Amino acid sequence: MRRNRSGRHANAAQSCEPDKLAEKYPGLVGRTIKIGSDPQTPPYVMRDSKNFENLVGIDADVARAVFDCAGAKSEFVAGAWSGLLPAVMGGQIDVLWDNLYYNPERGKKLDFVIYSRQAPAR
Repeated sequence: MRRNRSGRHANAAQSCEPDKLAEKYPGLVGRTIKIGSDPQTPPYVMRDSKNFENLVGIDADVARAVFDCAGAKSEFVAGAWSGLLPAVMGGQIDVLWDNLYYNPERGKKLDFVIYSRQAPAR
């Protein structure tokens, strides 16, 4: 479920068509999307034990699948969690892909894509 800047839900069923990048997302043609993530949040994102520069985990897999499906090139930029929000707001990274809770105040500054929810504690 996607929330746009106004906080409204925008559901859109999309199919995986990487060959239609230029048609669907012309602004991404020729670009490499920089995905900022904190590699210290296993099992969501962590460093690969065989290649320290490679980020792996549930969120890393989903992020790669999303951009591969769209046909867009992407790369991860590892960063401390506290610096990721300012980095995306300042244009140093294109996407913050990490555990960040939506709230209306943050929604005024950034677009959120909510793909996972945590049940409230009982």
